[in-house]
Amino acid sequence: MNIIDLDSENRFEPQLKEGSIKKVLMIEDNIDDADIMQEMLTDAIETSFELIHVDCLESGLEKLLAGGIDIVLLDLSLPDSQVQDTFSRLYERTSDVPIIVLASPEEEPLAVRAAQLGAEDYIIKGKTNSLQLRHLIKYAVEQHEIQHELSNLTLIDKLTGLYTRQSLFILSQHYLKLANRVGKGLMYFLVEISNFNEISNTFGFEEQKNALIDTANILKQTFRRSDVIARYAESIFAVVAIEASKDGDKVLIDRLHQNIDIHKSRRRRVYELVLDIGTTYYNLQSPCSIAELVARTRKSQRNKIKPET
Repeated sequence: MNIIDLDSENRFEPQLKEGSIKKVLMIEDNIDDADIMQEMLTDAIETSFELIHVDCLESGLEKLLAGGIDIVLLDLSLPDSQVQDTFSRLYERTSDVPIIVLASPEEEPLAVRAAQLGAEDYIIKGKTNSLQLRHLIKYAVEQHEIQHELSNLTLIDKLTGLYTRQSLFILSQHYLKLANRVGKGLMYFLVEISNFNEISNTFGFEEQKNALIDTANILKQTFRRSDVIARYAESIFAVVAIEASKDGDKVLIDRLHQNIDIHKSRRRRVYELVLDIGTTYYNLQSPCSIAELVARTRKSQRNKIKPET
């Protein structure tokens, strides 16, 4: 166990709330990586905190279950866990502490999957500095707190399990402020089932419900859990993808294509799911309100996505 006392000089923005991080649990078996991460943490968190370092998953679970941990840094490659199972094994035992995954470059697909399943974010080793780590930690803590608050409200769509329109606007305001504060990009998506009425008229109400559920599941597989995915209207979904690049929509739309094809191969439906997608990038140099962002997205050029024939 290492106790690290840090000076109070405010070198990085944004600042974490005073005392918001008291205990950090790092589960990492590579001593060199652990030393590098400890040094970065010393720069990233500018208040006094306790770093608990363990080198295997079981020891990490014991520390977590003992309580008092504010954030976890989890290496995917541990001696007592398969790399593809590490995150899920930890997350199923405790979901009330924010987790940032540590991964090597070749493990990035698994890190992305962990973010979709519940990790607040991930770090690729050797590609993150102290300032970026500071932003990641601050974002992870804020994200976890606001999701906890929302979980206590009736702001979840019962059919799809996604956020409601009301939730969307609450979270969007939060992320817009965060994007402005940390200088990170934000992408807004509107996804509409363009053949929704056709499905209903041809195949009936049950298949219409299935189309909504299928679309929700495909969006969950495409975006990270930390992104905001909501049912915006009857057959329209909205997504706020945070920390996105200006050209990030191309990557996400390609991933959406792939996930629709995968879904079609696994679930043989009587209908073909066709989605229209509009995107808008939030320009930090020209801030606007959420309402304006939605309006711009409605007017944006649409991409039509359907399974490959």
